Amino acid sequence: PDQLADDLYPRMKGGRLNNKWSESVGRGVMISGVILTPGQQMMFGGVFAFGPEVEAAARALRSDK
Repeated sequence: PDQLADDLYPRMKGGRLNNKWSESVGRGVMISGVILTPGQQMMFGGVFAFGPEVEAAARALRSDK
């Protein structure tokens, strides 16, 4: 089945859609910040080596603002 078919997902309008959009963007910004900033990684117990592919994806996510 087509995973993007309109009848597979409920429609959202107005405030709910804006809320979900804002929440998704905010989480993306937070996650990219954690990946790219070692100081923010300390909130999760230490510094992590995410690797160049993950860091490149986080930079791309951050530049899509």
